[in-house]
Amino acid sequence: IERDEKKTKRKLSNDSLTSKQIEELATRGTISSSNKDPKIINSLRELSRQQYLEKREEKELKLLEMTMKDEEYLFDDIELTEEEKKRIDINKSILSMTKDKHRFSYKDDGYKMPDAYE
Repeated sequence: IERDEKKTKRKLSNDSLTSKQIEELATRGTISSSNKDPKIINSLRELSRQQYLEKREEKELKLLEMTMKDEEYLFDDIELTEEEKKRIDINKSILSMTKDKHRFSYKDDGYKMPDAYE
């Protein structure tokens, strides 16, 4: 038993991080002193959140599309219940709406008032 404890202690001491490594891990990803302005930090957070949401939306849509294809392939010959049919119809409508989401973008092609009068 003593021999096992000695090996365990030795193994832990060899695998543990040094203080320099701990400092490096602690400071990794911190913001430099020139960028500590809260407005800058908030704008960076907002930008990061926007990018994350765009990537997540694409990922979820691909997942939904793949799921729909799989279900269509697997259950093509089988009679589905009303609940399953409704779920498939809802998923299809979600996919079609997301692919056509740019139809709601606002285009201002109308008249604009001039900035200055002569």
